[in-house]
Amino acid sequence: MIFNRAIGSWRTWLMLTSLLIFLVLVAAVACSQPASPAPPVTTPAKTPASTDATQAPTQTVPAAAPLEQVGWQTTQTFTGQDSLTTPPFNIAGIQWRITWETEAADPRYTIFNMFVYPNRPNALPLETVSYSGNSGSDTVYIRSGGQDYYLKIIAANQKSWKVTVDDYIAKKEVLSTSPVQIVHIKYQGKVYPPDPEKGLCYIRVEPDEYVEIKNISDQPQDIRGWVLTNITKGYLKFTFPPFNPRAEGEYPEPMFLKPYQAVRVYTNEIHDEFGGFSFNYGTGNYWNNKVPDTAVLFNAEGKEMSRKNYTIKPR
Repeated sequence: MIFNRAIGSWRTWLMLTSLLIFLVLVAAVACSQPASPAPPVTTPAKTPASTDATQAPTQTVPAAAPLEQVGWQTTQTFTGQDSLTTPPFNIAGIQWRITWETEAADPRYTIFNMFVYPNRPNALPLETVSYSGNSGSDTVYIRSGGQDYYLKIIAANQKSWKVTVDDYIAKKEVLSTSPVQIVHIKYQGKVYPPDPEKGLCYIRVEPDEYVEIKNISDQPQDIRGWVLTNITKGYLKFTFPPFNPRAEGEYPEPMFLKPYQAVRVYTNEIHDEFGGFSFNYGTGNYWNNKVPDTAVLFNAEGKEMSRKNYTIKPR
């Protein structure tokens, strides 16, 4: 009995001693690692809210140049170091250019990719630039205009990059005095189902769209080599031939428009009564039904003679 009580007292003493040693060790550890003082709290400088998480804070957008001037005009300048999606900007001229330059931080790992997009839903890039290595620069020319665009830039390991956008404004007096003008754009056509009896085994999407061009003067007008294009899309040009394909006579007749004569250039149809001209665009739907495109007519020397877009009518 006495022996059992002695063992119980010994166990109690051992537990108390272990607890005391543990508390001493905890206190020693806590004292050996004093807490670091909290870092000072600083209020960051206020920056304007951005609608794009990738937008670089160093971006600068100067005011657009006055459009009454003629020739190349700088409309936007963007700078940064990392990736950036720019706000939309407008190109009013018949073409524009982008001058880019980079300063590499480490040539082994630098990346600079730039994509040029029309500012409309589901648009594909009109132009791309891909560059890596040492610092570099170049100029890209884009032969389209008359709408809004934006740039998507992917950059890494750059000290800095700079992109300058220049718009080209043609002489306005040329546009107003040309006797040959674009007078109408039929932007919305029909969708035709397959017609095996006529050898058409596919759906034709709006092949009956057209652009109407008219000689508004009382004198014949030479349009040989003139070019019609949709500068919003920037591709697919129609060039008037040197001879009239529907002229009646023994000898070829030069491609002249008679006084007040109108001809049409269809998307993918031939209509002899309107000159028999077509883009031969088998895909169809060349003129956008949701966002207006811009048609431009150039003479044989490449000068802009007429420009027209259209208004989307509510269905």
